Amino acid sequence: MEKNISPLLISGEILEIFNAIQGENWLKQEFIIRTNQAYPVLLNFIAFNKVQDQLSRCKIGDTVAVYFNPESRSFQTSAGVKKWYTELKAWRIIINFNPKKYQ
Repeated sequence: MEKNISPLLISGEILEIFNAIQGENWLKQEFIIRTNQAYPVLLNFIAFNKVQDQLSRCKIGDTVAVYFNPESRSFQTSAGVKKWYTELKAWRIIINFNPKKYQ
């Protein structure tokens, strides 16, 4: 079965950029944005490898647009209860994003 999922895009201001974590064959870095809506939302994204390079050019206070894919996984707690968590994996970051161009 073919997946028909549109790319997800959200814009906002970078509030925090965490230290990068280096693995054997990968590089990962998390960052937080606050959306520019009437009721702002804080979102935590993960940038891997090439996208982390895009993030390295950003600074706190920059307005960015983030293309991302949400991904959920399950895990078993020590009490045997199945729980879920969701990650927002950035796959493109546009720096100095002007949302008025897209309205």
